[in-house]
Amino acid sequence: MFSNIRFYDEEQLNKVRGVNKLARKYGLINVFYCGFALPPGIPHNEVFGNEMRMEPEFRGWYNHASPYMDYFLHSAKFMHENTFVDAFHTDGLNIPWLMSNPTYNYSWTRNGEKHGTYPIFAVRELFKRFYTMLKFELPDGLEGYHMPHVNDAPVYCIEGFSDMDVTGEQHYTTISKLEDLSLTRYSIVYNSLEQGVPRMGIWHHTNDIPVTKNTMLTMHNLHGTLLRYDNVTHNNTAYEAMGGYRSEIQMWQSFDRRTADFLPYWQYPNLLEVTSDIKGVDLPKDAIKASAYVHKDKGRAIIILANLDLVGYSLRCRINLKELGFEGKIEDYRIVDPILNNYYYPVVGDEIRLDIYPQRWRAIQINKK
Repeated sequence: MFSNIRFYDEEQLNKVRGVNKLARKYGLINVFYCGFALPPGIPHNEVFGNEMRMEPEFRGWYNHASPYMDYFLHSAKFMHENTFVDAFHTDGLNIPWLMSNPTYNYSWTRNGEKHGTYPIFAVRELFKRFYTMLKFELPDGLEGYHMPHVNDAPVYCIEGFSDMDVTGEQHYTTISKLEDLSLTRYSIVYNSLEQGVPRMGIWHHTNDIPVTKNTMLTMHNLHGTLLRYDNVTHNNTAYEAMGGYRSEIQMWQSFDRRTADFLPYWQYPNLLEVTSDIKGVDLPKDAIKASAYVHKDKGRAIIILANLDLVGYSLRCRINLKELGFEGKIEDYRIVDPILNNYYYPVVGDEIRLDIYPQRWRAIQINKK
């Protein structure tokens, strides 16, 4: 659902109540998608409604430091207690827009020129109070939010007060060349491991830019970023109807990625020893990277092999079982490609051979025999 944080119409409240009762009956969580702005129809709008909105006015967006903070928290608790909302997903609430509200000293002047203020600490206070309320006052309350960044890097002091976040929706508007999506720049925008918050990546674009959806899929899988497969591209209904990502979805579901250990390339650089399979062709530094998802107790792993270069390669890959936490020899394991109908990678010596396209990825699944 997409709405203001609070419903007032009794008919709408009954609909939300019914949906959430049904979800609870079957052990599901119906996420209440709220935000984007403060509607004009709230009670007492003529008294303090304008004070709760940002200046200059932008689509009715809120002023975090105003009574809106208490209004938001009170409304969230109302929706939980009256309509059984167990999880909230806020869109844009975490963005500290440039404001000039004079009542809150956001407007200031220097040398005769007026300036505004980014209310970062007011946004942080709202998120801290909301997260604390969910965890201590509402049983098992969950909170996620949308757009930790729009076109810029996220505000890290806010991110920890959530259970998950969604990012990348409008990142394409800042990218004009492939260098804009280097490993370092990608990590700044998408990597939230330091905050202990899982991040889900989406990628909307229909523009003719160098960074395609396949490049983004490669980067997301390499970095352990979760995916919204229904929103990898914009206007992709036909692609989804044909099951465009079915093989990848089935790969992760059957593997149980949720409980697997993630071994990122920057901490485990020796998961694979990779060389060119064509004599006289050398691999550029940082062209090939590999991360892994591992069930050590089950002897199962999926290695994501990413080609970050502008050209494709034929590769010879030697898997480092010890680095994965496995014992034995390579002959003790069955090695397949779960995307390509579990194609069996033949082992020649102690190596497998494969081709990889430019800025694409391959999956190597390892199963104990």
